[in-house]
Amino acid sequence: MNGTNIPMQLTSRKAPALRGHARIPGDKSMSHRALMLGAVAKGETIIGGLLESADIRATAAALRGLGVKLGQADTGLWHVHGRGIDALRSPDH
Repeated sequence: MNGTNIPMQLTSRKAPALRGHARIPGDKSMSHRALMLGAVAKGETIIGGLLESADIRATAAALRGLGVKLGQADTGLWHVHGRGIDALRSPDH
């Protein structure tokens, strides 16, 4: 809405694929988000500096239950193999 309370028409256009690197300090909230965004993205997401705690491991386990392949490499980097949000499946239990 604008200052006159008249709705404004907005147009959204498809953007090209997002590619790049971002360095973000280990933080529990950001770590959860990084895993979840990697899970719904298409392709591989590599995450460094993930804060490792019991609840982050629980989030990783929940994503595995939804069919997401992810894990930590010997380098300490996490690899999340996302196939898109439509590829998530219901847990078995």
